[in-house]
Amino acid sequence: MLLSSEAEEVTPVERVLLATPRSFCAGVEMAIKALAWMVRTFDPPVFCYHEIVHNRLVVERFRRAGVVFVDDVDDVPAGAPLMLSAHGSAPEVVRAARRRSQLVVDAVCPLVQKVHHEVRQRSEKGHAVVYAGHATHDEAVGTLAVAPARTYLVGRPDDVVDLRDLDGPVAFLAQTTLGVDEWKEILAAARRRFGDVWVPSRSDLCFATTNRQAAVKAMAPRCDAVVVIGSANSSNTLALEKVARRSSGGARVVRVDGPDDVPAGLGATVGVTAGASAPDELVRRVVARLAPRYGVEMVDVTSEDEYFPPPRELRDLLRSRGEEGLLDDDRAVAASEVLDALRLAAPDATGTVTVVGAVPVPVPGAVPIPARATALQHLGAYSARVDATTADVVDDEVPDAWLRAAIGYHLGWHDEQLRPLAPDARTPAGKKLRATLAVLASRAADPTSTGDVDAVLPFAAAVELVHNWSLVHDDIEDGDRTRRGRPALWTVVGEPHAINIGDCTYALALRCIERSPAQTAELLSQLARTAVDLTVGQMRDLTFETVPDIGVDRYLEMIEGKTGALLRCATYGGALVGSGGDPAIAAAFGEFGRRLGLAFQIRDDVLGIWGTDTETGKPTGADIRRRKKSLPIVLGLERSQGTTRVLLQRLYAQQFPLTAADEQFVLEALDDCGAYGLAQAWARRHRGEALAALAPLAERAVAPDARAAFAALHLLADFVTERDH
Repeated sequence: MLLSSEAEEVTPVERVLLATPRSFCAGVEMAIKALAWMVRTFDPPVFCYHEIVHNRLVVERFRRAGVVFVDDVDDVPAGAPLMLSAHGSAPEVVRAARRRSQLVVDAVCPLVQKVHHEVRQRSEKGHAVVYAGHATHDEAVGTLAVAPARTYLVGRPDDVVDLRDLDGPVAFLAQTTLGVDEWKEILAAARRRFGDVWVPSRSDLCFATTNRQAAVKAMAPRCDAVVVIGSANSSNTLALEKVARRSSGGARVVRVDGPDDVPAGLGATVGVTAGASAPDELVRRVVARLAPRYGVEMVDVTSEDEYFPPPRELRDLLRSRGEEGLLDDDRAVAASEVLDALRLAAPDATGTVTVVGAVPVPVPGAVPIPARATALQHLGAYSARVDATTADVVDDEVPDAWLRAAIGYHLGWHDEQLRPLAPDARTPAGKKLRATLAVLASRAADPTSTGDVDAVLPFAAAVELVHNWSLVHDDIEDGDRTRRGRPALWTVVGEPHAINIGDCTYALALRCIERSPAQTAELLSQLARTAVDLTVGQMRDLTFETVPDIGVDRYLEMIEGKTGALLRCATYGGALVGSGGDPAIAAAFGEFGRRLGLAFQIRDDVLGIWGTDTETGKPTGADIRRRKKSLPIVLGLERSQGTTRVLLQRLYAQQFPLTAADEQFVLEALDDCGAYGLAQAWARRHRGEALAALAPLAERAVAPDARAAFAALHLLADFVTERDH
């Protein structure tokens, strides 16, 4: 049961008592497997209304697999695949979801669905419904919305006493995850208050919740301490913790999210259990950390063989695609196995979920969902406002009309004769990724975010100008004659003028910062530091073209300056503005940007070899002809074998121009050693680490706009790692 690799940093005890049943219930099993099918079937992102279950590990694993969790169905792009969580949704939410998308799967637990039916039926028969539950829990919110005019929430016996007199008969219903003792106390108060109340013949309480509490009651009196595994927003976990405290006779009781939270000094005998939404993977890791000297004893009070089939909508969907037979073995597949498969999953743009160390699982005929279009909408959302801010600075600070026009050409506002273009004829000045990241970071970092981005626009414009300063110089240094599908600036005005225009663009960035209403000094410092990092990174990039062997570590160090530095600056500065100057929040967003910059540059390297000029706006094969030491080349030089390796190293050590045959040989050598897939795996790894840096902040976000901004950042991280241009 225990893996030795899991037993690091142990807190040794004498014996562990392991409660049975524990961990996933049938409803959670169904919901997790259903969402995994959505991830496997549809092009990312897949959306889920509320957390699929209340457990941090489960939610984060799905996030990394391409799921975006939202608290408002209006945040879901029209037509995108959407799952409704296991806790049950309000009727108006279900209706709104179906209006928004035809690809809706409701993963509501059948036991919660039963309570919804009882509320509806009792209220229609004239009952006033007294509902025992927790006001902020998703299940209670959805249930109360079934018949709001006839349903009264109570959370404890005193709440029943405070209820006004109710018309007609009274029905008593409950949140499925309440503790048994808690339910009995509130029911007794309801009977004292209203006399004969109607209760369902079969208890509303989840059988799994009841079973887990019974196991803890049997186990706790024998323990020096009890460890309850589950997240703080999991109602059944908190109920389990409360039962453990009541049953333990004063023994220590701790709730943990995972092994890292287990404290030392728990005593000789430690009981372990887990809430119905906590995976057994966490149980194994907690037991491994405890490292019981005399092993594990099972405390088994009953067995569970309940099984809930996949949601009807999922079955109908697979039937329509001729794939319903794929669910034949659903009962035999455990949700814990599904989560293990998602541990390192990374969906690509074709609908394939690639699991590191496993065979990719292709999905025939995957339904194309416009994730790319949604990402591009985010990238275009602030373009006009950033351009307007930039134009104001250019007009105010640059007295020479020709210089203004030349800057305008590089930014896509003027044609090759430096004449102004009509707004609808302008060439977009890049993706404005950095400016967009700055704005979204500002929104996400603001605890009271309302979507107002005026304060961060000067900084976003400054970041975009610094980026364009670097591009002007890059094109000259690399000899690239095209940029964004048209002649590069230096080919239009000449190299000397282009250098001056680039330098002026950097100076204008500093002038933009001076217009920022807050954090001006720190933003100027960050921008100056970033300019140095960019220069060093570009210098190394040029130097590496003549260095025979640089290795992956030196390559990553180079792109951290060349690309990672500016994305880090964008997200750090944006978060600094949004958070009101909180350095810890800014640092977390900065780490997100740094890691995302690495993923972005690696994908750029992949496109620099395998992309076309139509897709990238740059000449096809230019990186090979220039002997650029991009990651695929570095990997090819390291991993190719025999004669191929010798010839490849020779080609990259010589100075004479490469022929078309040489280029073809390089491509074939890279294909033979799998350089494309290896490089893309590096990009996805850094994307995952970028998202992990934001995960703790995203989980604490409350303001709807901030949560929407986090979702957009997640979507853009996916986009830049998988893009085709």
